[in-house]
Amino acid sequence: MSTAYTLRGGRVAGADFAERDLHLVDGRIADHAPADAQIIDARGCLVLPGLVLGHTHLYSALSCGMPAPPEAPRDFPDILRLVWWRLDRALDLELTEVSAAVGAWLAVRCGVTTLIDHHASPAAITGSLDAVARGVEAAGLRGVLCYEITDRNGPEGAAEGLAETDRFLAALAAAPDTRLRGMVGGHAPFTLSDATLRACGHLCEKHGVGFHVHVSEDPTDDRRARAEHGRGPVARLEAHGLLRPDSLIGHGVHLTPFERARLAAHGAFVAHNARSNQNNHVGYADPATQGPNVVLGTDGIGADLFAEGQAAFYAGRAHDRHFDAAFVQTLLNNGRRFAGARFGEPALGTLSVGAPADVIVLDDRSPTPVTDGNWPWQFVFTQSASAVRDVFVAGRPRLLGRAPAPDFDEAALLARARDAARRLFARMAEIAPDAR
Repeated sequence: MSTAYTLRGGRVAGADFAERDLHLVDGRIADHAPADAQIIDARGCLVLPGLVLGHTHLYSALSCGMPAPPEAPRDFPDILRLVWWRLDRALDLELTEVSAAVGAWLAVRCGVTTLIDHHASPAAITGSLDAVARGVEAAGLRGVLCYEITDRNGPEGAAEGLAETDRFLAALAAAPDTRLRGMVGGHAPFTLSDATLRACGHLCEKHGVGFHVHVSEDPTDDRRARAEHGRGPVARLEAHGLLRPDSLIGHGVHLTPFERARLAAHGAFVAHNARSNQNNHVGYADPATQGPNVVLGTDGIGADLFAEGQAAFYAGRAHDRHFDAAFVQTLLNNGRRFAGARFGEPALGTLSVGAPADVIVLDDRSPTPVTDGNWPWQFVFTQSASAVRDVFVAGRPRLLGRAPAPDFDEAALLARARDAARRLFARMAEIAPDAR
């Protein structure tokens, strides 16, 4: 298959959506293409940088239709123990790989070219990051991966999570993959002892990576931190060197103004997950108050950043916040900036010459002219993931004319996923919830 493509006559973002050719050569945006470049007719379409999913859980990709919890959750800790902690305990390595593959592929269908994943499979920890990596690689995406280290499964589980993280990061360093990077991950401070946080800090220093962790998604995190450790969750992370410019804090719904200031002072990023926050009834986080480094995530509720951005916009309106549609684009651009730093590609997420050729093509369904100036409002009010037609990652086609690239068998993956889901649901039915 050719390594050079010309997207002919598309309306290109960053050029005021003027019609022009965009050349993808050897994985990068180029100022010209060789004579044998494959021509992709993009006339009448919008050409954009690929989207970056700032926080997700690929392990939940098979969760839709899972068995109902044995009792109705009363609060967020109940949601964890009755739903998500039964799901992650049911995963084995095969189910982990299938979940990652189908979740990553559905992200492709939504125009995502890079995702930041946060994985948990406490009954199958060793080798789990390799399983996630295989799934992401099968879909052809870029991925920043980590294992969700926690003490909730005892000291042996925490030690195994630390070891899996250390092993995976060392393997990436020894044989770097252009489309995979790693972080140190943790579930949330309320399930992490000081000793384990300290060990996570040592791994961050050893491998030169940040920490990816949920913080203050629910008041439980702060309440338990102060009762058991005498200080809040952000202070605990700070004490162990886990607030870094390459760290990513999930949710932050109940952060205090002082805690937000500490995150900003360290340059840490915060992932806003509007639909998950609503689904789990954890409250509203105003992303405009969470510092300069807020990215848009889904927390595992699919990979549709069009829907997620719209949910963030409308949730803000419902809570009398006055940020406009341009702020949603800021969140998306911050995700590109975070991913670019992880891959050592500052131009990732742009269409400038020399930038990585992570590009998506959308059918233009807007009834009004699209310009760079009004694109944020077009994104919120007229666009959807269903318009995604073509997807290129590092210049490699993953979706062409809505059809999977020739090297990808979507039908086989979906059939495998349905079989895996049946097995997952059966395993979940056998797992008793953690004690309250």
